[in-house]
Order: sequence, then C-alpha cells, then structure tokens
Amino acid sequence: MIIYRCLSTGKGQGLVQMVPDATTLAKIHRESGLIGPLKENTIKKWLSHHHPLESSYQEAVRNFFHSCAGWCVVTFILGVGDRHNDNIMLTNTGHMFHIDFGKFLGHAQKFGSIKRDRAPFIFTSEMEYFITKGGKSPQRFQEFVELCCRAYNTVRKHSQLLLNLLEMMLHAGLPELNSIQDLKYVHDNLRPQDSDLQATSYFTRKIKESLECFPVKLNNLIHTLAQMSLTGSAKPSSSDIVPRDAEVLNTESSIVRATILGISKKSDSLYLVQVVQTCNTTTFVEKSFDQLSKLHGHLQKQFPWHSLPEFPHWWHLPFTDQGHKRMKDLNLYLKQLLSGPSKVANNEYVLSFFLDGLKSDTLEESSFVNLGPKSPDQKPGVQLVITYEGTYLTILLKHMRSIHLPDGSPPTAHAEFYLLPDPNEVSRRKTKAVPKSTDPTYNEIVVYDAVTELQGRVLKLIVKSKGTFVGAINIELNSVQLNEEKWYPLGNSII
Repeated sequence: MIIYRCLSTGKGQGLVQMVPDATTLAKIHRESGLIGPLKENTIKKWLSHHHPLESSYQEAVRNFFHSCAGWCVVTFILGVGDRHNDNIMLTNTGHMFHIDFGKFLGHAQKFGSIKRDRAPFIFTSEMEYFITKGGKSPQRFQEFVELCCRAYNTVRKHSQLLLNLLEMMLHAGLPELNSIQDLKYVHDNLRPQDSDLQATSYFTRKIKESLECFPVKLNNLIHTLAQMSLTGSAKPSSSDIVPRDAEVLNTESSIVRATILGISKKSDSLYLVQVVQTCNTTTFVEKSFDQLSKLHGHLQKQFPWHSLPEFPHWWHLPFTDQGHKRMKDLNLYLKQLLSGPSKVANNEYVLSFFLDGLKSDTLEESSFVNLGPKSPDQKPGVQLVITYEGTYLTILLKHMRSIHLPDGSPPTAHAEFYLLPDPNEVSRRKTKAVPKSTDPTYNEIVVYDAVTELQGRVLKLIVKSKGTFVGAINIELNSVQLNEEKWYPLGNSII
C-alpha cells in the first residue's frame, strides 16, 4: 500500500508528503472520453500504455491487486466517504491509493439530501476487469477476495488497540470523531464478536455489494462531467498559444529522453524505445538498429558542422552475444543526442522519427500471476472449511473451480447441502447463485445444530444451475480434516 505522511504545522495548516508519478482516476477516465467512468477497460489501457514490457506490466498488476485490497479493508473499517474518482489515485507502477479524508466514520458526502456514498467501499467492475483480465482469469477474483478477507481478519485481531487509539482522539477537535457513537461505528465494522469464518463471509458480501453498486460509477460520471465542463469553459491564456512558425520550436512536443527498454515482443530485430516528452507524455516506438543508424547518417548530412555523439556503428548484425552492451551504448548515444544542441535534438526529423507511427497495438494478455493459493489442478472442484464444535457443524463454502454446463458454457451455480442420514428430509440448505461463472466465489456459511456425532454422517453437496445438474460429492464427516481449507473434487453424478 502507498501511504504518505502528514505533518500539522498549526491550526488549519500543515504539510503533506508528495507521491510522485501519480494521477487521479478521474483524469484516467477523462482520457477515455465522455463516458470514461462507465467503461470497463480504462485502468487496463492506462497501465498497458505505461508498461509495454510484459514483466513490468505483471508487476503493475500485482501492485494494483495488493494495494486495492488493502485500501478496500481500510476505507471500510474507518468508513471513509466522499469516494469519487478525484479522490482515488494510481501511480505509474500500479499502486492505488486514496486521498482527501474529510469524511469518515460513516459521515457520507451528500448532494442535497441524497447520499452520494452508497457502496461499503470502492471496488468497481473496471477494477475487477483489470484484475481478472476481462473475466479471462476468474481465479484472480477468488484470490482478491481471499487477500481482502485475510487482511480484514488480521486487523480484527487488533480491534481493541484500534478502538483505544481512536478513543484517545475524541478531544482532538475532529468533527467526525467526537462521541462514543463514532467509536461504535468502527466497532460495528470490525465485528469483534464474529469468528474468522463469519467475518470472511461478511466481508465477501461487502465486496459483492461494492462490485454491484452502479451508483458509484454514476457518481464518478457526474463528477467527471462537472470537471470537464469547468475545464472546457476556461479559455487558454495567450502564453499557452504557441506560434506554428517553422522556426519556433514546439516545446510541448520536444523530447526529454528516449530509452531502449529491451527487445520487442513482436520481433527480435526491433528495440522497444520509451519516449518521454516535455509535456510528461510517455509513448513507445519500435525501432531497428538499421533505422537508428540511418537517423545518425541523416543528421550527419543535415548538420555537418555540429559535433554529433559517436554512433556505435561497428556492430553489423542486429543482435550478437553483446546485445546488452549494445543497448547500453545505444542508450548513451540517445542520451547525448537529446541533451545536445536544441537545434539538433528538436529537429523536425528527430521528432518525426520518435513521435510518428507510435505503437498502438494492444498488448498481449499477460500470463496468470500467482497472487495467492492456487488449486492443485484444473478439474472441477469445491473448496470447503468444515468445523465441528459442541453439537454445531459449520461448513464454509469458499470457491468452486472449472465448473461448466453440459454444453461447456459457464453456469449460474448454487450449492445444495444435505446431512445424511436424513429420514425427515429437513437437512437441505441452499446458497445463493453466482451468475455465469466457471470459478464462482461464495464464502457462505451453512450451519447444522444438534449434531451429536460425526460417525456415520455424510455431507452431500450438489451443484446446480437453474435446475441443471453440474456436479456433486459425498463427504464422510468422520474422516474429514476439520478447521482446514480443502479442495474436494466434484463428480459428474449423484451417489
């Protein structure tokens, strides 16, 4: 998680640590057009643009995954409000973080008498889209839920410490924290009376509530439209108008640096070059060694009286065993070229060489990143935690994996539990259905009371999708490992 320090230097004033290379989610939305807040792929496109290399893109995915989970837990427990897209930021490395904590402990921002904060916390469908690669890796959502619930239960173990610290601040003059009732809000969100299984089920429901809360996206859209109308009405000052005379350099499009990052994924004869302009715009182009050599030759002819940096021309083949040294020497050449005389560095030919024909192809989807516990195989299965205390048998249905309808399509699956023998047919328990998913997440609890012993008892689980059979398993309870997460295989028939 990205955190930043604040220092009070007096009443109503202070210092806030700057987080470099960060932008608001609102700005990212505006770059995607008028309805940017309603689109699903905004975060993915923005981070793909900043990370053309697969390795760095995967690291950005990992950073977003963990930071988003952490902030979901923190903002829920503290009830942070006024969560529109101008109060959520992303760094170029993929870290998400929140700013502006003027509303917290459930004191929501209102538009007139309408409460603008409707979701338990901010986790939108575009965030899920980015994490799951547009639904292609639903296991990532399961791992995200697991990480959130583990973090939530970890914080809950320190509930009393957190409440004591907040109680010490009751007389600090914060308008949102001035009574025991405000502490009760945090206490209720921590749910110290719940077991870890109950808290896991509870927080999973909050994740799903947040994910399905469309008013959050509507609030972002209204906020974005309001900001665009304000900025659109502002007239540019005379200093912002740049003459288009050929002799006047366009400082907005001039290049600060060009760096070879590595070999392009498309071809081993192309370098991937990162180009940074003075307007802080970063783009990427693919250039071959021959193209760079021709650039140098053209500049020699155009500027015969200027001392140009030496080009590493003694290599003849595109790539050799000394490829890393070649990239180092080429980067040194580009650095010296662009830091040299402005007449050369901002020459029209140099600008067109690096800024024309920018890379616009969509990056290939990255391979799955192991961000949590993985299933041992890809056969249909169900993950359960079974506990038995006193006469209470508790089953936590966590996740399912690789389940399909007979035609291969994703089911809208729910689970039915039966505790056998059941002569009176009263043991049926049913979970909610998860729509159209091959790897659904539930975290729902099923409880049987008055279970005097496990010997001879069988737990039958049947998975259905709108009446269609999907899978089933019978579990002999006297031989099961209690209080442990375990994957059980789903069979294709009922025994």
